[in-house]
Amino acid sequence: MIETIENEFWRLSLSPALGASPVQLQAKIGDIWTDIMRPTASELLYGKSSAKFSSYTLAPWSNRIPNGQFEFQGQSHQLRINIPKEQTARHGDVHDRAWQVINHGSSLECSFESGWYPDINFPFPFAMTMVHSLENNVYKTQMTLTNTGSSPMPVGMGIHPYFLRRGTVPKLRFQAQRIYLTDSSNVPQQGAESIPERFEFSQNKPLSDFGIDHVYQGWDGVALLEWDDLTLHLAATDVFGHFVVFTGAPDQSIALEPITHATNAFNLASQGVEHTGHRVLEPGERLSGEVWMYLETK
Repeated sequence: MIETIENEFWRLSLSPALGASPVQLQAKIGDIWTDIMRPTASELLYGKSSAKFSSYTLAPWSNRIPNGQFEFQGQSHQLRINIPKEQTARHGDVHDRAWQVINHGSSLECSFESGWYPDINFPFPFAMTMVHSLENNVYKTQMTLTNTGSSPMPVGMGIHPYFLRRGTVPKLRFQAQRIYLTDSSNVPQQGAESIPERFEFSQNKPLSDFGIDHVYQGWDGVALLEWDDLTLHLAATDVFGHFVVFTGAPDQSIALEPITHATNAFNLASQGVEHTGHRVLEPGERLSGEVWMYLETK
């Protein structure tokens, strides 16, 4: 069943059965409901994957872990490979799982517990809540991840929204301190580096024929995606100190991802690389953050 909330500014639909993932986000422009995120094809709504949805949740890690292996506190852990062509474990293990809707009013609150699934692809037990709310002209997503086990655990989280080009060449602007450069594996082998000019977005840069799939470090929590008639303001609390820009989707949509950590952060941290956003939760400890967005009409 698809759940929907709306107000005079936004209409959001999501699928509790697949990650509590958004399947459509529309804004009312004049008197017309207009897609802002890429809409989900109807034949995918009741499938087994949220990969081609409007957005989905990244947890308890984000992006790629090569060979599905990571080190934590001197112990090696093996995850299942879920992207065979890359030989990686990618984007966590909550976005294709069923969540429970625990509150449906002006907001949608959904919960998840790893213990519901004996085959969960993570060696530490955890729970999550996601609250999607429409507060006047702001669409807000609140995430909380809790260590429900008896030992420390490494964690990361984020969201993976895809925005439409809307028939124009949109411009992107945000501030970050450094970037993780990668080879063809899209996995960094070392810490973040100075941002080359070609990947610099401190001033408006058109996204025409511009291919990028990189993680930025030291994101200040604000990004602006500008079309001819609208500007999307995307913002996040400071727990999301990393930011992914991905323009290589086959449908030409643009992924702008607030995340807590670098690609392969668990392993980079075990190798002594600093400032990767790697976090360790003690038993009962929580990691929380918010992402919100609103539109400005030109």
